[in-house]
Amino acid sequence: MKALLLAGGRGTRLHPLTTNQPKPMLPVLNRPWLEYLVELLVENGITEMVFSLCHCPDIIINHFGDGSRFGVKIEYVVEQTQLGTGGAIKMAAPKLSDPFLAFNADIVTDINLRELLAFHEQKKALGTLTLTPVSNPSSYGVVKLADNGRILEFVEKPSLPAATVALINAGVYVFKQELVDYIPAGRPVSIEREIFPALIEKDQPLFGYNGNFYWLDMGTHKRYLQLHQHILTGRFKPPYSLTGSGIWVHPTAIVEPLAVLNAPCFIGPNCHIASRAELGPMVVLGENVTVEKGSIIRDSVLWDGASVGKGTRLEQVIVGKGVRIAAGDHLSSVALAD
Repeated sequence: MKALLLAGGRGTRLHPLTTNQPKPMLPVLNRPWLEYLVELLVENGITEMVFSLCHCPDIIINHFGDGSRFGVKIEYVVEQTQLGTGGAIKMAAPKLSDPFLAFNADIVTDINLRELLAFHEQKKALGTLTLTPVSNPSSYGVVKLADNGRILEFVEKPSLPAATVALINAGVYVFKQELVDYIPAGRPVSIEREIFPALIEKDQPLFGYNGNFYWLDMGTHKRYLQLHQHILTGRFKPPYSLTGSGIWVHPTAIVEPLAVLNAPCFIGPNCHIASRAELGPMVVLGENVTVEKGSIIRDSVLWDGASVGKGTRLEQVIVGKGVRIAAGDHLSSVALAD
């Protein structure tokens, strides 16, 4: 079994954070999310992977190399232009097994892949989609199921009342190679808008796996912060999870007397928190972050090398790598990057 990690999107909803880097490489608790996903695959016995790339591919290739540092084997396919989910799968298919797993690499989940694969095998499916219930599903692909799990209808981003709760496509798949034959070559293809509805119309066996797993699309600033909240509060426990009291301070960090840390918060290596600064709740600092005297930071994530001047207030702010926040600034609900 091989896994295809679809990591080619531009992540436009996360700009400016993704202007010069792929969305799956955004740090989650100070590590690229893509590392967690690789670990999830390894935990489920899958050590051969293909990464499908387009936006800033060298960042991922240089970080992961051939995969040996992570105990896996990684191959790459690089799109010259965006081909969509279906086009990327078509391009990568010759490198994949039959059947193969496919992931939208910006999806955050702890899904049990062994159970998913067993379900796919039991149903003798051409393709299996993982499903999860969400409220306000208008931004996703909504799925209707028969009692036996067979997919009856697939509607991408429908117009529905805001209070609606529905099963949506969770972005993790098991496909037989035969399914790839239905994807046209040489052009962008949306597997959600084109291929799934066409397969249902042809009465091909597509099934939906509605398991009990954590799921979050971290594709907006709000949900990126929400992901960190879920980790800090224990709602989501990735392969590298936190244990302890709710205030995590790296041994190399300096927290001066009279600085206040409110749980939960996470202070990374070589950070310097000045006297009378107040951090938390829901704050994550990367490496080498400096917070000067009198600053207040809540519900925010600061990446490596960020610095915060005196008397600053930050709430629901994402501060990119190396960004300097001027003294006295009061910022909320914003993302900043060089």
